[in-house]
Amino acid sequence: MNKEDIVRILNYYELDKVRYVVISGAALTLLGIVDYAKDIDIYCDEEYYNYLIDNYGAVYERTNEYGIDAYMIDGIINFSFSYKPNEEKIIDGIKCSSLKDIIELKEHLNRNKDKELLKTLKRLYVKSDNWFIVEMLLM
Repeated sequence: MNKEDIVRILNYYELDKVRYVVISGAALTLLGIVDYAKDIDIYCDEEYYNYLIDNYGAVYERTNEYGIDAYMIDGIINFSFSYKPNEEKIIDGIKCSSLKDIIELKEHLNRNKDKELLKTLKRLYVKSDNWFIVEMLLM
């Protein structure tokens, strides 16, 4: 799904936008770094996690790398309270993880499928950090 699909789907479910943060591949899509994500991974606190399980027909997916059970809503929104981003960006009214946090998450997960993407993300992060420095110098 593309950026517009992600925004439309999250709005459709009327999740509390203050209580969750989009992470991983869907965050990369919202940030405009990749074109598509296969699902929408979100972080939420434990209270909202339990609310989603009780009120959205969530189905157990697996126990994740942090030892926390991850659930899915309609096979498209994956959620847990295991990885909380340190920095958030707001894109089209939706909170998503920063590039720096996505890199840290993917490094921690250490999955083969992320290795090439991680190299690209690190190069983008260095470039974006340098752009910030240049902008600050020009002010």
